[in-house]
Amino acid sequence: MPHYMYTWLICAAFLLTTCFAGDVCVGHLSKDNEIKCEATKACSDCTIVCNECDLFNCGGTDSCRAFQDYTMLATDVSNDFLFECTGENSCRAGASDGGGVIEIFCAGKEIKGLKCGGSRSCQDAYILFIGDEDGDSCLIDKIECDGFEACKGTTFSFRNAEWNEVVCGGKDACDGARCDDLSSSGCPNFN
Repeated sequence: MPHYMYTWLICAAFLLTTCFAGDVCVGHLSKDNEIKCEATKACSDCTIVCNECDLFNCGGTDSCRAFQDYTMLATDVSNDFLFECTGENSCRAGASDGGGVIEIFCAGKEIKGLKCGGSRSCQDAYILFIGDEDGDSCLIDKIECDGFEACKGTTFSFRNAEWNEVVCGGKDACDGARCDDLSSSGCPNFN
């Protein structure tokens, strides 16, 4: 059995999934409850699906980063769901690195939101918050970009989703950030 398959089977046995090496999350990992990518380059260049999520954390340097391509999906998230990118360059998808997409399906929920706290975290990523087209909107308590150059060049899209607060607290955070309003609820001010 290939090493990455063995590691996936180990991760799948626990309610809390923790990824400690770059090859731990190779391919497609789907796990209920929580995903933590804590080591350098953990969960980079892969597709990760977290069903009924409480927490999706990318805490390692270059974790959840798109060197080529990645997709992070949080489906049917819980109330109080939080997507954290706290490691340096975590959740980053620079133009020269390739594409990176974070999709949060939060219809009918009030979630804690998104925190990009590491230096250059969430840079150049495409982040999509999705409510239900039939009226179950998503309420996001806070979108926080407080790391150095966090969310720089990031595109945020809102589909039947609203937010309470957007904070761009880090030096040069949200510089060049833009918004695609897909549901006529308006776009936040990234200044």
